[in-house]
Amino acid sequence: MTTRPLTRNRLFEFALIAVAALLLLASLARLPLPIIDTERAAFFALFIIGFVLCSGYGMQFNTHPINLIGMALGVFIVLLGIALLFNITLPFLPDGRAALLALAALMAVKIGLAALRARLT
Repeated sequence: MTTRPLTRNRLFEFALIAVAALLLLASLARLPLPIIDTERAAFFALFIIGFVLCSGYGMQFNTHPINLIGMALGVFIVLLGIALLFNITLPFLPDGRAALLALAALMAVKIGLAALRARLT
C-alpha cells in the first residue's frame, strides 16, 4: 500500500506563520490585544498556532534524521507548554516572556527544518 503525501495549502500555512509573527511582535512590544493580554496567554496562543502548523503541515512520519530532530523539538515544546500550564518554574525560563521567546525560537527552528526537508524531497 502506498501513501500519498499531505497536500499543503501554502496560503493558509503562510497566514498562520504571519499571525504567529504578528502575535509575537505585539506581545514583545507589550501592545494590548483584545483577548491575549498577558505573555502567558500569548504563549498558549502561539503554542496552538504551532500545533496546528505542525499537525497539518508538518513533516510526514519516517526515520529521516531531519524528521527525528523535528520530533525531538516538538516533544520539548510540548514539555515546555506543560511546565507553563502547571506553573512549574524552570531555571532557564524565569517568566512568561522568556518562555514565549523560547517557544518562538524553537518554532522557527522547526519551520526551518520543515522547509529544508521539503526541499530534499
